Amino acid sequence: MVTAVILILGFSGITIFLSSFLFTMFVSSVVLVAGWEWGAFVGLKNIRSRVGYLSVIVSIILGLCLLLGITPTTESINLLGVLITSGLGLLFWIMTFSILKNYPRNAERWNNKYKILTMGILALLPAWVGLIQLKYLLAEGYLVLALVALVAAVDIGAYFAGKQFGHKKLAPNVSPNKSWEGVWGGLGLCFLLN
Repeated sequence: MVTAVILILGFSGITIFLSSFLFTMFVSSVVLVAGWEWGAFVGLKNIRSRVGYLSVIVSIILGLCLLLGITPTTESINLLGVLITSGLGLLFWIMTFSILKNYPRNAERWNNKYKILTMGILALLPAWVGLIQLKYLLAEGYLVLALVALVAAVDIGAYFAGKQFGHKKLAPNVSPNKSWEGVWGGLGLCFLLN
């Protein structure tokens, strides 16, 4: 509990008090840590291959910074770049839903190291763009904090509703303890928070 409070206060302070550019650097470092861990998850065993994977992520982040027009003095970012990146992220999640819906029957088609490494990039970088856009829209950081609060509400609502009422399995082959009741509980708490 103490750790959670410290993390919440730290993240809130970073979000509110850093400039949009410094917040971009912070989120970029978090994405790189996540990429490092994703590489280990996929099975990149040696340091060289994991650094290579991070180099790809850094290159894409730098390209996105150019596309979005992010500099230390930028006050707003290129909306078209945000829309393109977000659209690609949406297509990725639709594709992922299709893949998971048919798991484990289709596992051999996508279950290789390079496809899963690509999935990590396609999950992390649109999220990076989304967080950055929220901070640039409102430099005080309240939109980012509101998003974090909504995600926490969904998670908490899903957990408690699933524990209390969960009977109908959501995706038993992927995550056997998740239920439709948890989905509705998470959405319900999210709507109440709104």
